Amino acid sequence: MIARSQLPPPLGLLPDIDDGQERTTGLAADALDDWTTRFVAQLAAPHAQRLTLNRDGRTEHLLIDVDAGTWAAVVQDGDTWTARQGGPARLWDDVEETVTQWRADGAPGLDRFEVTVTPEKQTVSWSRV
Repeated sequence: MIARSQLPPPLGLLPDIDDGQERTTGLAADALDDWTTRFVAQLAAPHAQRLTLNRDGRTEHLLIDVDAGTWAAVVQDGDTWTARQGGPARLWDDVEETVTQWRADGAPGLDRFEVTVTPEKQTVSWSRV
């Protein structure tokens, strides 16, 4: 059970996901259905909430960081995935970069991850397979 302080902030009003900068992406949003891939993605976007919307006959996968005011909407059109992003950071770019690097390193399992904690920060890394 998560503690009350670990609960995500309320979403409030959703951003205008028709706005933002758009590009094709090599990372399919449904890759986050896999638990380990989702864990790796969370390293890049630790405060993001994930949800899906059905709009205009298609599923839109959303990542929203309420506190940072940043968001990404990822949709599939045939074999192509498109990411639209808004706010001060490029949330999907960060997720895609981290997941792509993890996969390039052999997609190591969670037993290959290392957490380092110092008084200044916490980092999570993985060793290559």
